[in-house]
Amino acid sequence: MVVAQGLDDIVSLDPAEANELSSIQTVPSLYQRVVQPDRNDPTKITPILAESWQADPAAKTLTIKLKSDAKFASGNPVRPEDVIYSYVRAVTLNKSGAFILNVLGWQPENIASQLKKIDDHTVQVQWSADVSPALALNILSTPIASIVDEKLVAPNAKNNDFG
Repeated sequence: MVVAQGLDDIVSLDPAEANELSSIQTVPSLYQRVVQPDRNDPTKITPILAESWQADPAAKTLTIKLKSDAKFASGNPVRPEDVIYSYVRAVTLNKSGAFILNVLGWQPENIASQLKKIDDHTVQVQWSADVSPALALNILSTPIASIVDEKLVAPNAKNNDFG
């Protein structure tokens, strides 16, 4: 099968910046997220980098256990630090797609305090907005919530652009 598509609307394939039709259709093929909508039933969320998660609606948290064998294309393991870096990066850069993460109450000034490494395979995600864990998971399934390899991206940072 051959698929043709115009790509003239792509500004960037960086998940923190991609927000045009072609880029948000392409980014999920280039980067993984902790979860994604189920292909057969988009009303359900399926794990990708996550092995499991626990929701605490009262505390507005998701505790996400990452798959121990999850790796980036580079071969580097996916770490809680990568999840934290990716979310902080997307919110702090505040490009056009950041509004999706802002629904959680995440802003450049509070995002770092909303994310916590629990252990080598677990990250806790907290939000301040009055949204359910189900909505939070759906937000984390969007292309802007894609996880980047901090070990490869961070060394390219210039002028606080996060690489």
